[in-house]
Amino acid sequence: MTLSKVKERISPENVSNLLTFHYDPLIKEFYEMQSRFLSMRYKIHQSIETSNIIISLVKSIHLSILRMRERDLDHNISLNNFFFNLDNLKDKETIAHRIVGIVETTGIPKETVRRKLKKLLKDGFVSSCNSKGYYWDLKSKRKENFILIMKNDISAISRLVCNISKFLNINLTHKMVEEEIESQFSFYFYHFLNCQVNWLRMWQNKIKDVDLIFITMQVLIPTLKYSDRNAISKNKDLNNIYTLIG
Repeated sequence: MTLSKVKERISPENVSNLLTFHYDPLIKEFYEMQSRFLSMRYKIHQSIETSNIIISLVKSIHLSILRMRERDLDHNISLNNFFFNLDNLKDKETIAHRIVGIVETTGIPKETVRRKLKKLLKDGFVSSCNSKGYYWDLKSKRKENFILIMKNDISAISRLVCNISKFLNINLTHKMVEEEIESQFSFYFYHFLNCQVNWLRMWQNKIKDVDLIFITMQVLIPTLKYSDRNAISKNKDLNNIYTLIG
């Protein structure tokens, strides 16, 4: 089955019902994907809050690249063409965000955002323009590492998608999903990062410290795996009993 036909078969209601009825195994897969996604960023910035600021700025990059398709429907928005697209974003004002905008997007306190941007600016992860806006700045020395991070993200997302597809009786391979995401990279990553920002903002508003969520996930994942193995073991035992008395 092609991915275009898969899209025709799946509705938001299908996914919502799926998450309701198969919550336990899917939340484990979701947390594992989140753990891989956030771990890569935590290693770089030693802070999920700082990572969320970067995520919100990168999201704007992908949106600007997507808008290139408004002028040319055949414009290449793939991962392979990302650096070319990035270099062609001449007007940095269009992708820059003021501190107040970042605060509204992330839910992180204003002074915290100001302090973290100052460090990001010093470390060369962001740059500023005349309007006092800040934008994500991918230096040449970080391009290779960026590709490695994206490959890790795409692999983690693909695994989650494939596991969800099994419950929908759709046969998707890991490679098929990876190739689709890479070919329409800025489209998928704009929406993916938008969801990430909203998810992290939700926890930011609830507990004021998103680093705690990252730590909590590291504890929950082994617990959920253990619970899942126990459930499988119990099902096998029940099947054996039914076989004996059947």
